[in-house]
Amino acid sequence: MNTTTRRTLIACLLTAGFAAAGCQNLGGSSSGTSKVEGGKGTFDAGKTVPSDAQRVAQSSHTKLIHRAQRPENVWVEDGTTKTVIYSGPVRSDSNVVVDPEANVVAVNDITVKHAGKLDPNHTYRLYFKGR
Repeated sequence: MNTTTRRTLIACLLTAGFAAAGCQNLGGSSSGTSKVEGGKGTFDAGKTVPSDAQRVAQSSHTKLIHRAQRPENVWVEDGTTKTVIYSGPVRSDSNVVVDPEANVVAVNDITVKHAGKLDPNHTYRLYFKGR
């Protein structure tokens, strides 16, 4: 089984598992716009990271995981291309995961990035700003 087929199979199994467990997707579309927290905020990918946002994590060639300490807005930036690939609000104690190998950006195990492909050879950065 090749790597792409294995990743697709894993993603399908995870999605089916979340659906079976009663998890719901809190929004999103193929346009790169995602809603989280029941639609309380919508942020579009492609915007820039605010100058007063704090970089809290960076990773190259590996999964990036960060736990929000308080309600915040998050920006995930492809540091190689200098583009924001996802941004949106998160609750206190939310886990934000960027997994380029699986092509996933997730908040609390719910995929929130639906457009574009993550490149495992790029550097990814997480920025947070309190609300």
